[in-house]
Amino acid sequence: MVCLVISTEVTNHKPVSLWEIANHNVSKGIEATTERLTNKTPSRLSRAKRPRPRVTTPEEDVRIRRAPTETRFTTATAIREALNLNVSATTVCRRLHEAGIHHRAPATKERLTAAHRAGRLAFANQYVGHDLDFWSRVVFTDEKTFNSFNHGRLHVWRENNTRHGMGDVTKIEGKFTAAAYIDILEKKFIPSLQENNYPFPPDPIIFVQDRCPVHTARIVKDWFADQQNIQLLELPYIQLLELPSKGCDCNPIEHIWANMVNTWEPELERTGEQLMAHTQRQWELFRARPQEVRNLVSSMPDRLKAVIDAEGGWTHY
Repeated sequence: MVCLVISTEVTNHKPVSLWEIANHNVSKGIEATTERLTNKTPSRLSRAKRPRPRVTTPEEDVRIRRAPTETRFTTATAIREALNLNVSATTVCRRLHEAGIHHRAPATKERLTAAHRAGRLAFANQYVGHDLDFWSRVVFTDEKTFNSFNHGRLHVWRENNTRHGMGDVTKIEGKFTAAAYIDILEKKFIPSLQENNYPFPPDPIIFVQDRCPVHTARIVKDWFADQQNIQLLELPYIQLLELPSKGCDCNPIEHIWANMVNTWEPELERTGEQLMAHTQRQWELFRARPQEVRNLVSSMPDRLKAVIDAEGGWTHY
């Protein structure tokens, strides 16, 4: 090991090495640091935090909470500028969150391929000439899945007919399969027809469904093709009417789904039981407004005309 020795002529100390100098300085540094920490006043972290003064007045808070109800498609920055508030957009967001108002991205419609547009246009051209008497004999059906924040999931199936009012809403237990669909048709749909004093002789029952894989399964098609059991119940023939792919705006029942979603509070109604209770409440509200339901079905000719005008594209429905 190489050791450098430094001598001095101005002191009487003996020569010392670099190692001794370094060790001496480190020790001194540790002692000085320890002394500073010992004599230091309590840090800012150990002090009790004082609440920050509120930068908005109660009147401004009310105006902030009211702004999204007047203009739904708005932002915190736009609210701040519209109300001429001398606060940040973050503060506006905080006030909205305190009132239980949160940002939601608006739903966007799926992109339609050329095949989708052609199928929608063909469907519209085929049925646009049918009058309201035809559509009043149609049974509209659909399924909906609700998902809550804590993974509560609810599948429901429902039917709607305007001449005899609204049908039933049914909770789908377990996975929704073709066999489960047939079970619903036999145990829910057929009894509902009987309870509502069908048939309309000699007119058939027109049953509307979309083209999801469950509906187009072979065993489902066979069930509709073989209607001997239905005839034994003295019910008329069921004529199947399938909506085109991506044809949700051609089904007026989607309006009822939208109402259920818009009135649903996921923060409060999280479990499957709570979701089903919400669905039943909203369903009964629509059942109590038969004229509104009839208006929805009466919109079918206009819906189909809108599809034709859009050349198979999405409509405003």
